[in-house]
Amino acid sequence: MILLTLLIPLILGLFLLSTINYKQGRLAEKLALSFMLGLGILVIIMFILSLLNLSLNLIDLTIAVAILILLMAKARISPLPQGEGIIGVRAFQLKSLSLPKLDWLEWSLLLIIGLKLALTFFFALIKPMIDVDAFQFYSIVAKGLFYQKNYFAPYLTQFMFDKPPFPFLAQGWVLISANTMNDCLLKIIGPVLFLCLLVIFYSCLRKEISRTSALLFTFFLSTLPFMLYHATTAYADLYISCYFAVGGIYLYQAMKEKASSLNYLLIAAVCLAITVWTKRGGLVLSLVCFFVYLIFSLINKTNLKNSLLALLTFILLILPWLILGKAGLFIDLFRLTIGQIISSPAAISTAQEMGPLPNTAVIIAVFSKKLFLYADWHLTMALFIVSLVFFFRRAVSQPAVYLLAIIIFCLSSIFIQFGSIGMFRWLLDGTLLDRLVMNEIPLILYFCGIVIGPSLFNAQKKNACAQDS
Repeated sequence: MILLTLLIPLILGLFLLSTINYKQGRLAEKLALSFMLGLGILVIIMFILSLLNLSLNLIDLTIAVAILILLMAKARISPLPQGEGIIGVRAFQLKSLSLPKLDWLEWSLLLIIGLKLALTFFFALIKPMIDVDAFQFYSIVAKGLFYQKNYFAPYLTQFMFDKPPFPFLAQGWVLISANTMNDCLLKIIGPVLFLCLLVIFYSCLRKEISRTSALLFTFFLSTLPFMLYHATTAYADLYISCYFAVGGIYLYQAMKEKASSLNYLLIAAVCLAITVWTKRGGLVLSLVCFFVYLIFSLINKTNLKNSLLALLTFILLILPWLILGKAGLFIDLFRLTIGQIISSPAAISTAQEMGPLPNTAVIIAVFSKKLFLYADWHLTMALFIVSLVFFFRRAVSQPAVYLLAIIIFCLSSIFIQFGSIGMFRWLLDGTLLDRLVMNEIPLILYFCGIVIGPSLFNAQKKNACAQDS
């Protein structure tokens, strides 16, 4: 039954890709993207069914998914060419499925990436839930969903606090679809999403740089210790990092392919909407992306209709969560910063009771140590500096400069948050900073890939994207 856990979101996502007529990517990219999108939409379906007081059992969920698939089949933007299926692959075209000819370095990188993924799945599934916060905040609700069959059951609300529902519902879906209570299976979502991120990361990079360069930067991403650790837990931090990264990557693709940007924009909008469902910080990250895209649209005079359609898609997808009065929880993220700027005597008095007052020098020092001197991110930040210093022209060229703006604004938002009264004490602890920075790390590596990658290895191979993978 565990196959249903992965298969139903995958099928739902495939039909979603078919609805928006996305045919630009490779088969592996489409499958990875389909699972991520399908899982996000499935979580929203579970939330809405709970609002309607309908049972979250496998039969009802399957029926709801089937109805949505039928609606998407009717609403497909344009018919598929003859001989193509919902994943946009021509029937019987087996040549594209043949293995590419890799050199020794590419095989080595691919082997290490595969080994890291295998170990990630092994460590995630071999041990039960042992992380205290994950158990207290997420798995206990997932287990309650398995028995209560409703997200809003009175017994469960006491464990949710102000957290968005994606982690609860996604883990609850694992138990419901597998029809078993298993702590190990609860964590399968993490490594699967990490696998999907690596596939999409490589596939999108491969559109711009050589295969060896794309594999190298995918290898960097697959070996980051902090991301690997979170892929084996049931925390929500990996979820938001994966969806935000994919949303940012496809938003960049939309800016790069201005003539055919609608498909990329819609994918980015759905992924960014799901980030809002994963953690409260997802709203800030999503607004930064849309703000930067607005600047891009004004400068490049892009199709206004496409931009409005993507924004409407984003709003409609987050509306079920915000409509329950949860918008105020997101606004608190901004109020913390505003309150620090005002610095009234009452606020200062309250801050002294909460803990140490913010200190800019301390914030800069902790940021610097965590980003450059700890092993959590390996050479990622050093590569980022190298890309800005030695490849400056390429870094500030369009549309890479807009991806750079997203990264800078998002990192700055973290810096500002820790300058607020309520967050400063968590900076001194250190673990929260790592989890917030992890949201931007895949995008930083992707930026480094598109800036540095063309100068590495056989740059002439970057035009052979259609012949291999």
